[in-house]
Amino acid sequence: MKHRNVFILLMMASCIEPYPTPERNSNINTLVVDGFLNATEKVVRLKLSRAVNLNANETFNPETKALVYIAEKAGPKFALTEISDGFYERFMDVDFSKSYRLEINTDGNKYFSDFVEVLQSSSIDSLIWRPTVKGDGLSILISTHGNNKTRFFLWNHEDTWEYKAAFQSGYIYNNGSFIYREPNHDIYRCWKTALSTEILIGTTNRLNQNVISDALVTNIPLRSEKLLVKYSILVNQSAITADAYDFWLQLKKNTESLGTLFDPQPSQSMGNIYSEASEAVLGYFYATTVTQKRLTFALDDLPKSHQFLGDFGLCEEDTVLLADLPKFEPKTFNLIVGVYNFFGSLIGFKYSTHDCTDCILQGG
Repeated sequence: MKHRNVFILLMMASCIEPYPTPERNSNINTLVVDGFLNATEKVVRLKLSRAVNLNANETFNPETKALVYIAEKAGPKFALTEISDGFYERFMDVDFSKSYRLEINTDGNKYFSDFVEVLQSSSIDSLIWRPTVKGDGLSILISTHGNNKTRFFLWNHEDTWEYKAAFQSGYIYNNGSFIYREPNHDIYRCWKTALSTEILIGTTNRLNQNVISDALVTNIPLRSEKLLVKYSILVNQSAITADAYDFWLQLKKNTESLGTLFDPQPSQSMGNIYSEASEAVLGYFYATTVTQKRLTFALDDLPKSHQFLGDFGLCEEDTVLLADLPKFEPKTFNLIVGVYNFFGSLIGFKYSTHDCTDCILQGG
């Protein structure tokens, strides 16, 4: 009976046909357009690129030297300037009674967006942190409301956090002498900043009230470096149309899918950009004011269960005597603090490696 069961399993396995995965080396050349008119800052910004293959080394293939314009409906148009490869920008006055569109000329082809009106984003009601249900971190939650023209929202955020090296280097050793490290040469306290990459959208379209309460912005794991000292998050809120929401929702499903046979298969999310020659183009152009809210808290603000000391790995201190300082290797080690004898005379220094004393080496 045991051998018979194995045989049946083998027969079942042989009936499974391989799923044809998408061609990874196809020669794709789709133009990708990410355009936004920020009416608060009075600037239109455009990121222009070409789609890349799944197995390509590069993740961003900029479209350079394009001719890009922002056009007012039944009015003038203004050229954008390429400020870096694939990034275009123009500052301009915005008329909220007008509609605007992008016009792009590149590689012998012309592309246009739909004309879009400039929406007014409502204010953010609250931005709070709360321990996760499982107690394994913190959730950042946003509450907001719509207005008479929008029930759809797009968010992005910028995270900034403070962290420290394992040891504070108080001295600089150079050419056989040591000097006190001035505050402007401090390498003990650093900050990192990271922009959000996930697609964050929300809608009140199926709610009785035009209100969103405690929507998840991001989760921070319990022992994350972000929570070591002090953390700050700046959330930007944009009002978008129903069509823009549908575009970002489909793009979110496509990019966040796990890729199993049980997931929705990727579909085209073309957006509101069109080619004069009917070539494939992916992207969306929208225009809105932007509202912001910042949340800042320190380690001491958290519950005791969420406070912890950083893990500095194999960082250790050692001591070098003054007589041995000529043999000290400042390219490898930094001096931390002085070591004194019973009479208060300096006899040496504690020291450690650059990795343990220089927070800049950790990417801050």
